[in-house]
Amino acid sequence: MAMRMPRDNPEGPTSTLKGTTFYCFADLGVAMGCVAPAPLPTATPVLFLAIQLDIRIDPKDAATFMLKLSPLGKGGYSQGMVVTIDILPKQGWQVEEWVGPVFNIDGKTANIRMDSSQTVAVRLKSTTPATATPTPVPTTTPRPTESPFPTATPMPTYTPRPTPTARVIFVTPTPTPTPRPTPTPNADSYSDKGYAFYEDGTYQQAINEFTTAIRLNPSYTYAYRMRGSAYVQLGQHERAIQDYDKAIQLDASIAAIYVISQALGWLADAIDDGTRADRSL
Repeated sequence: MAMRMPRDNPEGPTSTLKGTTFYCFADLGVAMGCVAPAPLPTATPVLFLAIQLDIRIDPKDAATFMLKLSPLGKGGYSQGMVVTIDILPKQGWQVEEWVGPVFNIDGKTANIRMDSSQTVAVRLKSTTPATATPTPVPTTTPRPTESPFPTATPMPTYTPRPTPTARVIFVTPTPTPTPRPTPTPNADSYSDKGYAFYEDGTYQQAINEFTTAIRLNPSYTYAYRMRGSAYVQLGQHERAIQDYDKAIQLDASIAAIYVISQALGWLADAIDDGTRADRSL
Protein backbone atom coordinates (compact mmCIF):
# COMPACT_ATOMS: atom_id res chain seq x y z
CA MET A 1 0.00 0.00 0.00
CA ALA A 2 1.40 3.41 -0.98
CA MET A 3 1.59 6.25 1.55
CA ARG A 4 1.69 9.97 0.74
CA MET A 5 4.15 12.09 2.70
CA PRO A 6 3.77 15.73 3.51
CA ARG A 7 5.26 18.20 0.98
CA ASP A 8 7.90 19.40 3.46
CA ASN A 9 9.26 15.87 4.19
CA PRO A 10 13.01 15.99 3.30
CA GLU A 11 13.26 12.20 2.96
CA GLY A 12 10.75 11.76 0.14
CA PRO A 13 11.95 12.81 -3.32
CA THR A 14 9.42 14.72 -5.40
CA SER A 15 8.79 15.28 -9.10
CA THR A 16 6.68 17.88 -10.86
CA LEU A 17 4.60 17.39 -14.04
CA LYS A 18 2.51 20.21 -15.49
CA GLY A 19 2.10 22.01 -12.21
CA THR A 20 1.22 18.83 -10.17
CA THR A 21 3.60 17.62 -7.45
CA PHE A 22 4.12 13.84 -6.99
CA TYR A 23 5.72 12.23 -3.91
CA CYS A 24 7.78 8.98 -4.34
CA PHE A 25 9.07 6.65 -1.57
CA ALA A 26 12.19 4.40 -2.01
CA ASP A 27 12.90 3.47 1.61
CA LEU A 28 10.03 0.94 1.98
CA GLY A 29 11.91 -1.91 0.19
CA VAL A 30 9.24 -2.35 -2.44
CA ALA A 31 8.64 -0.84 -5.80
CA MET A 32 6.13 1.89 -5.29
CA GLY A 33 4.72 4.46 -7.67
CA CYS A 34 4.20 8.16 -7.15
CA VAL A 35 0.87 9.38 -5.79
CA ALA A 36 -0.83 12.54 -7.26
CA PRO A 37 -2.68 14.90 -4.83
CA ALA A 38 -6.42 15.42 -5.08
CA PRO A 39 -7.42 18.23 -7.57
CA LEU A 40 -8.41 21.67 -6.15
CA PRO A 41 -12.13 22.61 -6.31
CA THR A 42 -13.19 24.73 -9.34
CA ALA A 43 -14.26 28.35 -8.53
CA THR A 44 -17.95 29.16 -9.02
CA PRO A 45 -18.34 31.86 -11.79
CA VAL A 46 -19.78 35.25 -10.68
CA LEU A 47 -22.99 36.29 -12.46
CA PHE A 48 -22.81 39.49 -14.65
CA LEU A 49 -24.82 42.34 -13.14
CA ALA A 50 -26.64 44.09 -16.07
CA ILE A 51 -27.17 47.90 -16.27
CA GLN A 52 -30.88 48.75 -16.32
CA LEU A 53 -32.76 51.50 -18.21
CA ASP A 54 -36.13 52.66 -16.83
CA ILE A 55 -38.41 54.74 -19.13
CA ARG A 56 -41.35 56.54 -17.47
CA ILE A 57 -44.15 58.14 -19.53
CA ASP A 58 -46.26 60.92 -17.97
CA PRO A 59 -49.24 60.50 -18.42
CA LYS A 60 -48.69 56.78 -18.53
CA ASP A 61 -51.30 56.07 -21.24
CA ALA A 62 -50.29 59.00 -23.50
CA ALA A 63 -47.56 57.14 -25.45
CA THR A 64 -45.37 54.06 -25.83
CA PHE A 65 -41.64 53.86 -26.55
CA MET A 66 -39.13 51.87 -28.56
CA LEU A 67 -35.44 51.31 -27.73
CA LYS A 68 -32.50 50.99 -30.11
CA LEU A 69 -30.33 49.02 -29.07
CA SER A 70 -32.45 46.40 -27.39
CA PRO A 71 -31.36 45.26 -23.89
CA LEU A 72 -29.13 42.18 -23.51
CA GLY A 73 -30.88 39.35 -21.72
CA LYS A 74 -33.23 40.44 -18.96
CA GLY A 75 -33.41 44.17 -19.77
CA GLY A 76 -29.74 44.84 -19.18
CA TYR A 77 -27.05 46.78 -21.09
CA SER A 78 -23.28 46.68 -21.16
CA GLN A 79 -21.47 49.69 -19.72
CA GLY A 80 -20.85 52.47 -22.25
CA MET A 81 -23.54 51.45 -24.75
CA VAL A 82 -25.51 54.32 -26.41
CA VAL A 83 -29.26 53.67 -26.59
CA THR A 84 -31.73 55.59 -28.79
CA ILE A 85 -35.15 56.22 -27.23
CA ASP A 86 -38.11 56.75 -29.61
CA ILE A 87 -41.36 58.00 -28.05
CA LEU A 88 -44.54 57.02 -29.92
CA PRO A 89 -47.27 59.46 -28.75
CA LYS A 90 -50.88 58.47 -29.13
CA GLN A 91 -53.30 60.66 -31.05
CA GLY A 92 -53.86 64.00 -29.36
CA TRP A 93 -50.53 63.97 -27.46
CA GLN A 94 -47.02 65.36 -28.08
CA VAL A 95 -43.69 65.32 -26.24
CA GLU A 96 -43.23 68.38 -24.04
CA GLU A 97 -40.11 67.66 -21.92
CA TRP A 98 -37.32 65.09 -21.41
CA VAL A 99 -36.03 64.61 -17.86
CA GLY A 100 -32.82 62.66 -17.36
CA PRO A 101 -29.24 62.39 -18.68
CA VAL A 102 -30.26 62.32 -22.36
CA PHE A 103 -28.58 64.13 -25.26
CA ASN A 104 -29.17 64.76 -28.97
CA ILE A 105 -32.83 65.51 -28.22
CA ASP A 106 -34.85 65.82 -31.44
CA GLY A 107 -38.52 66.12 -30.56
CA LYS A 108 -39.65 62.51 -29.93
CA THR A 109 -36.11 61.01 -30.08
CA ALA A 110 -33.13 61.20 -27.70
CA ASN A 111 -29.94 59.26 -26.88
CA ILE A 112 -28.54 58.09 -23.53
CA ARG A 113 -25.16 56.58 -22.60
CA MET A 114 -25.41 53.60 -20.25
CA ASP A 115 -22.50 54.29 -17.92
CA SER A 116 -24.74 53.07 -15.06
CA SER A 117 -28.40 52.25 -14.50
CA GLN A 118 -30.47 55.23 -15.67
CA THR A 119 -34.03 56.55 -15.37
CA VAL A 120 -35.56 58.80 -18.03
CA ALA A 121 -38.92 60.56 -17.66
CA VAL A 122 -40.83 61.94 -20.66
CA ARG A 123 -43.67 64.40 -20.11
CA LEU A 124 -46.36 64.78 -22.77
CA LYS A 125 -49.08 67.37 -23.24
CA SER A 126 -52.47 67.12 -24.86
CA THR A 127 -52.99 68.84 -28.20
CA THR A 128 -56.77 68.59 -28.00
CA PRO A 129 -58.32 71.73 -26.54
CA ALA A 130 -60.35 71.00 -23.45
CA THR A 131 -64.08 71.67 -23.73
CA ALA A 132 -65.16 74.06 -21.02
CA THR A 133 -68.14 72.85 -19.06
CA PRO A 134 -70.51 75.73 -18.35
CA THR A 135 -70.82 76.42 -14.67
CA PRO A 136 -74.47 76.77 -13.62
CA VAL A 137 -75.33 80.14 -12.17
CA PRO A 138 -76.61 79.70 -8.61
CA THR A 139 -80.11 80.98 -7.95
CA THR A 140 -80.11 83.94 -5.62
CA THR A 141 -82.41 83.51 -2.65
CA PRO A 142 -83.94 86.85 -1.67
CA ARG A 143 -83.01 87.94 1.80
CA PRO A 144 -85.77 88.85 4.22
CA THR A 145 -86.39 92.52 4.74
CA GLU A 146 -84.69 93.71 7.87
CA SER A 147 -86.06 96.27 10.23
CA PRO A 148 -84.21 99.54 9.92
CA PHE A 149 -81.91 100.44 12.79
CA PRO A 150 -82.39 103.78 14.46
CA THR A 151 -80.17 106.45 12.95
CA ALA A 152 -77.33 107.37 15.27
CA THR A 153 -76.72 111.01 16.01
CA PRO A 154 -73.41 111.93 14.44
CA MET A 155 -70.73 113.19 16.80
CA PRO A 156 -69.11 116.53 16.02
CA THR A 157 -65.97 116.18 13.96
CA TYR A 158 -62.82 117.43 15.65
CA THR A 159 -61.16 120.08 13.58
CA PRO A 160 -57.45 120.30 14.33
CA ARG A 161 -55.94 123.71 14.77
CA PRO A 162 -53.74 124.73 11.89
CA THR A 163 -50.04 124.50 12.60
CA PRO A 164 -48.46 127.93 12.23
CA THR A 165 -46.09 128.05 9.33
CA ALA A 166 -42.74 129.50 10.15
CA ARG A 167 -41.78 132.40 7.95
CA VAL A 168 -38.47 132.06 6.25
CA ILE A 169 -36.84 135.32 5.33
CA PHE A 170 -34.25 135.01 2.64
CA VAL A 171 -31.63 137.71 2.81
CA THR A 172 -29.86 138.27 -0.46
CA PRO A 173 -26.34 139.36 0.31
CA THR A 174 -25.20 142.48 -1.49
CA PRO A 175 -22.22 141.59 -3.60
CA THR A 176 -19.11 143.46 -2.62
CA PRO A 177 -17.55 145.04 -5.67
CA THR A 178 -14.09 143.74 -6.32
CA PRO A 179 -11.72 146.66 -6.54
CA ARG A 180 -9.88 146.84 -9.78
CA PRO A 181 -6.15 146.65 -9.37
CA THR A 182 -4.40 149.95 -9.85
CA PRO A 183 -2.18 149.66 -12.89
CA THR A 184 1.46 149.90 -11.99
CA PRO A 185 3.16 152.73 -13.92
CA ASN A 186 5.77 151.56 -16.36
CA ALA A 187 8.09 153.05 -18.95
CA ASP A 188 5.45 152.95 -21.68
CA SER A 189 2.87 154.86 -19.60
CA TYR A 190 5.35 157.65 -18.84
CA SER A 191 6.44 157.73 -22.48
CA ASP A 192 2.80 158.10 -23.57
CA LYS A 193 2.34 161.03 -21.16
CA GLY A 194 5.53 162.62 -22.47
CA TYR A 195 4.32 162.35 -26.06
CA ALA A 196 0.98 163.98 -25.09
CA PHE A 197 2.81 166.90 -23.45
CA TYR A 198 5.07 167.19 -26.50
CA GLU A 199 2.04 167.46 -28.81
CA ASP A 200 0.54 170.14 -26.55
CA GLY A 201 3.78 172.16 -26.71
CA THR A 202 4.60 171.72 -23.00
CA TYR A 203 8.10 170.52 -23.74
CA GLN A 204 9.53 170.71 -20.24
CA GLN A 205 6.77 168.45 -18.85
CA ALA A 206 7.38 166.14 -21.81
CA ILE A 207 11.10 166.03 -20.92
CA ASN A 208 10.18 165.10 -17.31
CA GLU A 209 7.95 162.17 -18.41
CA PHE A 210 10.52 160.86 -20.94
CA THR A 211 13.21 161.08 -18.23
CA THR A 212 11.07 158.91 -15.91
CA ALA A 213 10.52 156.37 -18.74
CA ILE A 214 14.31 156.21 -19.36
CA ARG A 215 14.92 155.68 -15.64
CA LEU A 216 12.52 152.69 -15.64
CA ASN A 217 13.92 151.33 -18.96
CA PRO A 218 17.45 152.59 -19.70
CA SER A 219 17.29 150.95 -23.18
CA TYR A 220 14.16 152.79 -24.26
CA THR A 221 15.24 154.20 -27.69
CA TYR A 222 11.98 156.02 -28.36
CA ALA A 223 12.19 157.93 -25.06
CA TYR A 224 15.70 159.16 -25.90
CA ARG A 225 14.58 160.28 -29.35
CA MET A 226 11.53 162.16 -28.07
CA ARG A 227 13.39 163.78 -25.18
CA GLY A 228 16.06 164.93 -27.63
CA SER A 229 13.35 166.47 -29.78
CA ALA A 230 11.92 168.29 -26.75
CA TYR A 231 15.40 169.66 -25.96
CA VAL A 232 15.63 170.93 -29.52
CA GLN A 233 12.31 172.79 -29.12
CA LEU A 234 13.70 174.47 -25.97
CA GLY A 235 17.00 175.37 -27.74
CA GLN A 236 19.08 172.99 -25.54
CA HIS A 237 21.03 171.53 -28.45
CA GLU A 238 23.88 170.01 -26.41
CA ARG A 239 21.46 167.88 -24.43
CA ALA A 240 19.59 167.01 -27.59
CA ILE A 241 22.81 165.77 -29.21
CA GLN A 242 23.54 163.58 -26.14
CA ASP A 243 20.09 161.93 -26.37
CA TYR A 244 20.45 161.41 -30.13
CA ASP A 245 23.87 159.80 -29.64
CA LYS A 246 22.34 157.42 -27.07
CA ALA A 247 19.50 156.60 -29.46
CA ILE A 248 22.04 155.81 -32.22
CA GLN A 249 23.90 153.45 -29.84
CA LEU A 250 20.67 151.56 -29.06
CA ASP A 251 19.20 151.42 -32.60
CA ALA A 252 21.31 153.05 -35.28
CA SER A 253 18.92 152.28 -38.15
CA ILE A 254 16.05 154.21 -36.57
CA ALA A 255 17.87 156.87 -34.61
CA ALA A 256 20.19 157.86 -37.49
CA ILE A 257 17.25 158.55 -39.78
CA TYR A 258 15.62 160.64 -37.11
CA VAL A 259 18.85 162.57 -36.43
CA ILE A 260 19.33 163.29 -40.15
CA SER A 261 15.78 164.62 -40.39
CA GLN A 262 16.38 166.84 -37.39
CA ALA A 263 19.67 168.06 -38.85
CA LEU A 264 17.95 168.96 -42.08
CA GLY A 265 15.42 170.91 -40.02
CA TRP A 266 18.20 172.82 -38.27
CA LEU A 267 19.83 173.61 -41.67
CA ALA A 268 16.57 174.94 -43.01
CA ASP A 269 16.16 177.13 -39.94
CA ALA A 270 19.73 178.42 -40.30
CA ILE A 271 19.20 179.29 -43.97
CA ASP A 272 15.97 181.05 -43.09
CA ASP A 273 17.75 183.03 -40.35
CA GLY A 274 20.54 184.08 -42.79
CA THR A 275 18.03 185.19 -45.38
CA ARG A 276 16.33 187.36 -42.86
CA ALA A 277 19.64 188.90 -41.83
CA ASP A 278 20.48 189.77 -45.44
CA ARG A 279 17.14 191.45 -45.98
CA SER A 280 17.60 193.56 -42.91
CA LEU A 281 20.83 195.08 -44.22
